[in-house]
Amino acid sequence: MSRRRSTNPTKAISITLKQSIIDKMDQILSYNQSRSKWIAHTIDKYLENEIDDVDAFPTRDLLFELLYRKVINHKMYEMILKSISEDA
Repeated sequence: MSRRRSTNPTKAISITLKQSIIDKMDQILSYNQSRSKWIAHTIDKYLENEIDDVDAFPTRDLLFELLYRKVINHKMYEMILKSISEDA
């Protein structure tokens, strides 16, 4: 018996990112999280025009945005992230 094929298969692409962007991504993603999935999710949300709706953003993404904009420092980010993780 053969396996069913996906109705929406994935396709590998190559993109170039600045090292600083990769570093920021690595700060927010845990060791077992996929960069590809995170990037795909972010693009998907943007294309669905949910990017303008704050409610559409996961809390972790909003927290990262505060870190990226230097509203909070890395220590605060880690502390808040830990409290979010404990609540979930």
